[in-house]
Amino acid sequence: MKAPIGIDPDVKIIVEILQHAGEIVSRLPHDRVRGYLEAAAATDPDPWTERAAAAVRAAAAFELAMAELSAEEARVPPISWPDDALPSG
Repeated sequence: MKAPIGIDPDVKIIVEILQHAGEIVSRLPHDRVRGYLEAAAATDPDPWTERAAAAVRAAAAFELAMAELSAEEARVPPISWPDDALPSG
């Protein structure tokens, strides 16, 4: 992702860190990590632990939604449009 012109350099670094964290979370076994984080939050309430658990839950939901979308796309044949239906370039 390209940062907008004039963005604060510190904000840009934070966005890059979040992007890398997202890449790492996308490779984790979501159920196990979520279980660990939720257990940790139950024994030692820390807002950052709960936020991390929420991020893992969101990643798992996103992964599931993408799988459902892929399955739906596989079931529905692509639409073929007649040549005259397309705008001329």
